[in-house]
Parts: sequence; structure tokens; C-alpha cells
Amino acid sequence: MAKKIRIAIGMIIFLLALVACRNADEDSISSVKESSREQISFEKIRICNLVNGNLGDLSIFDSAESGLKKLEEEGIIEYKTIQMGGTDADQPRWLSILESVSESGEYDIIICGTPQYADYVEEVASQYPEQHYIAYDMEVNLSNIISVTYAQNDMGFLIGVLASKYSEILNPEKQSTIGFVGGMEIDTINDFLWGYIEGARYVNPDVRIDAQYVGNFWDTATAKEITNTMIEVYDCNIVWGVASAAGIGAAESAYEHGIKFIGVDSDQEIAFRESRPELSEITITSGLKNVGNSFVYILDKLQKGKIEWGSTIKLGIKEGGVGIANQGNYLDLPDEVQDLVSDATKKIINGEIKVGTAFGNDISYLRQSVSPRN
Repeated sequence: MAKKIRIAIGMIIFLLALVACRNADEDSISSVKESSREQISFEKIRICNLVNGNLGDLSIFDSAESGLKKLEEEGIIEYKTIQMGGTDADQPRWLSILESVSESGEYDIIICGTPQYADYVEEVASQYPEQHYIAYDMEVNLSNIISVTYAQNDMGFLIGVLASKYSEILNPEKQSTIGFVGGMEIDTINDFLWGYIEGARYVNPDVRIDAQYVGNFWDTATAKEITNTMIEVYDCNIVWGVASAAGIGAAESAYEHGIKFIGVDSDQEIAFRESRPELSEITITSGLKNVGNSFVYILDKLQKGKIEWGSTIKLGIKEGGVGIANQGNYLDLPDEVQDLVSDATKKIINGEIKVGTAFGNDISYLRQSVSPRN
């Protein structure tokens, strides 16, 4: 397997410049610079992308797939995506397929994502030390893995700022109440929520936030039912869906009740345009986790010797790993909302605002302190 990684990591990756943008900031995802070196003959990097869910989630898995597709179009990689399903019944396949792909020796790099897959990846990767893995949205500390995590708390702060201020503008005579529909009550989802709460309170200390969980990332019916209650009982006028494919149910409820929806991971306003144009209309922005672009960033860092196997890299706003969709319906938001988001972005980047995190902390008190259900 060591031969398989051969020139793929050492010599080939400079061609990633073909898919990168020019930028003065060398630490940014969009700053991978063009190389003046001559192209040489090489074999493409062979990648297997294991999806512990399904494409078409309009969220994190679609974001990952888009990045790999771009790399393939530029001739840098050849890849195969295996969709394993995301339900409880599918989970035994997550392990067996990972074992099979690792044992096959067919791929230079195996890509796996999301916190629910972390234990499986750690178990299998430890058995195949010569196989290399990129593990995104999780941290696995093994010498043959590069783990990629994201500052979703910082991104959540920006969404909280936007939702809190826009909620006030939409209903100036009422107490602002906004919603959060999470997939599962795990640290990563709670990290979104932690930032969301802090950002909302940064604008309005009295804002109320109803935060509920679906219990998985695929059940749109439960997500819709949860959101119905948020709107009908607790008068939420903006809801953020942080539940991958399940979040579509939250968007459906928002549409049917005539309120605003915020997407996650991918720009869901764009993603909805073809399949669900009515949902696109009420999606005012999305909190972005730029998974696909991060693959380009990571491989470029490998080539430059700025990251090694066994490393964990965290991508935030400055690096372009997370952010907020600032086109489409976002541009129709009041200037004061956009200005607040812009100001908060700058302050997070320069360290003036430091956002708390759910990792290593209990979010229960913070969540209860803003709940309209108390």
C-alpha cells in the first residue's frame, strides 16, 4: 500500500492548482496557488468516498461529492462513491463495507465523514495501517488518518446574529422566538447550537430559542412534526435546520406556515431550486460547511509538507471552511441584518469575538436558559 501512495501525495498534488483560486491568504481554502512546474506523467489518485447516508441530502454529503467531482473533472483523481444508507438498519453495512474497501487495497485514500462513523473508522483503520484515510467532520487519532474538523460554532454565531435580528424585524411587536432543529444530540450538532445561541443573544439578550432534535439525520416526517410545534405553539418565525436530509422536513413545515428557513452545510437555496423551488423561496441563507473545498485544501497542504498523516486540521471562517451563504435571497435581507453579519464575521476572524463550544462543555443549561418551553 505504501507504493500506492507513491507519487500521488508527493509529486502529483501540485496539480491541485488547476482547481484552485488565486488569493493572497495562503491559509485559505480558496488560496491554493497555481504552479509553474511542468506537468508530468502520473497515475490519478484513487479515492473511495464512503457515504454513511445517501446523496441528495442537499447538505454535507452533497458538499463532499461536489468537491470530489471537481477534482475528477480536472484530472487529479478518479473516485468511486458508495452510498450505504443512513438508517439504523443500514449501520451494520457501514462497518462491513469499510472493512471490505480497506482490505481490497484498491484505493490510495478512503474518505469517510460525520461523527456517527468515527468509531467504525478508528476500528478498521487501526487494522490497516498502510491504508490512508481522510476523515471529515470527525477526529480520529491514528497515524494513517488526516482528520478534518470545522468551526461550526463560529458559523452558528453568524446564523444566530442573522436570525435574531431578522426575527425582530419580521415581528417587531412580539418577543423574538427562533427555532433550531438538530439531527442528533451529539457534540457536533450542539456546537452549531452553542454558536447559534450566543450569536442570537449578541443581538438580543431576551431572544427565545426552541432547540429540538430529530434523533437521526433522515427522518423528514419527525423533523416536520417538531417544526410544526415550534411554529404553532411557540411562535417561531425563523427555523434553522441542522439535520442533513431530515432538515428538508423542517423546511416543508416552514413553507406551509409561511415563515423563513435557514439551511445547513450546502447552500440549500440553490440546492432546492430544481427539486423543491417552493422551499428555495423561503430559504433566506445557509450555514456553510465547505467539505468539498476542504479536500482540495488538505491535499494541497500535503504536497507542501504543511500537514502530515496523523494530523487533525480545523477549518474556520478565516480558512473558508465554514461561512454563510451570501447570495440569492440573502441579498434581499435588510441592510442592517447584512451589516451585523459582516461585522460579526470580521470580529470572529480578528479574535474580538470568541465563540464558545459544545466540545467539553454541557450545553443543557445554555439551551434551557433560552427555551420558550420553560
